[in-house]
Amino acid sequence: MLQNLLEKLQFKEQKNILVQGLPSSIEKQFAKIAFAKNVTPLLKTRKIDFALVFAVNVNQLSGIMREVLPALHEEGLFWIAHPKASSKIATDLSKSCSWDCV
Repeated sequence: MLQNLLEKLQFKEQKNILVQGLPSSIEKQFAKIAFAKNVTPLLKTRKIDFALVFAVNVNQLSGIMREVLPALHEEGLFWIAHPKASSKIATDLSKSCSWDCV
C-alpha cells in the first residue's frame, strides 16, 4: 500500500524528507523510509525535497506552512493530508474549502 501511495505522491528517492503530523495509526506503514518528523536545523540548511504534512484544521495547517515552506527546496514537493469529511475527526479542512492559507 505504501508503495502505491508514494508513487501517487511522485516520491522518487528524494533525500531530505519530512513527514509531519503522521497519525500513529499509519506510522508503521512509513517505517521503510527514513524521514524527519519536524523541520530541524539540518533540514533548514539542506532544504526539504519532499514534504507530506498531516493537519486537522486551518490553524494547524497555517502554522505548519509557516515553518515548512521556507525550508522547502525550490523544486521540492509539498503534500497536505487532512481528515475526510466523513471521518469522525472534527476538521474545517476539505477538498472544497477555502485554501487561502496555501
